[in-house]
Amino acid sequence: MINKVILIGRLGQDPECRVSNNNVAVANLNLATTNYSQNKEDTDWHRVVLFSKQAELAKQYLKKGSMVYIEGRIKYSSYTNKEGIKIPTTDIIADKMQFISSKSAEPQEPAGNNNVSKPDIEDIPF
Repeated sequence: MINKVILIGRLGQDPECRVSNNNVAVANLNLATTNYSQNKEDTDWHRVVLFSKQAELAKQYLKKGSMVYIEGRIKYSSYTNKEGIKIPTTDIIADKMQFISSKSAEPQEPAGNNNVSKPDIEDIPF
């Protein structure tokens, strides 16, 4: 049987990072993906969990608006809240993560020589 998820989306907030009781780095990402159909745009939110080195990299490099590629598996679980009600959860446990870009990533002009003009074709000696 196969349990495989592939997502590309943007972070809705900075990663939530912590260290577990077993001294393992853990990062939680809220990842938005967008679906388009019949002139309609629909956004889904996914809770992605990263461990160890991936969690450390997420903490260091990701922020709200960052675009990432995630491969992982779905994990269904639940917890009991303060009122004693069982709350179901759905997490994506990431096996692979790749940084795609940040929201503010814009093409930039190359540094230096910005004021150099192109030579006139008449000035080129042939």
